[in-house]
Amino acid sequence: MEEQNQLDNFFNISLDSEARTHLKQMTQWARICAIVAFIGYAVSLAVAIFGTRQISDAESSGFSFGIYLRTGSIIGVLITITVGGILNYFLYRFSVDAAKGLESMDTVKLNEGLGGLRTYFKIVGILTIIILGFVALAIIFVMLSAGFSSR
Repeated sequence: MEEQNQLDNFFNISLDSEARTHLKQMTQWARICAIVAFIGYAVSLAVAIFGTRQISDAESSGFSFGIYLRTGSIIGVLITITVGGILNYFLYRFSVDAAKGLESMDTVKLNEGLGGLRTYFKIVGILTIIILGFVALAIIFVMLSAGFSSR
């Protein structure tokens, strides 16, 4: 029981003016990054839907596969918007809640904001592990296919 009280006292960190200034700047930059990302997602979706496509030589010969490329592009943009939107939502929540907590000296709001930042980094970490796994599989596949083709 006493160990828990010592841990609680350890994590009751008071913020001096310099730490508050750094946290406030972090929240401002996090908000800017999240808003710019949301604007970028909207532009990407508009380009994928309304953008013009170039006619290739195969299409001018009678083979039409442009509709498949456009559909694939829209699906890719939608997947990117979904994953990035969820990710940047937590970054935005961090910026809003932490800024409110710092302004009003409300530790509950500050903790909610830092919880959003924790979730943001969890998602980034999980996505990084997944992408590195795919890259490792691709490298192994390339090495195996190069080994089999040399025989």
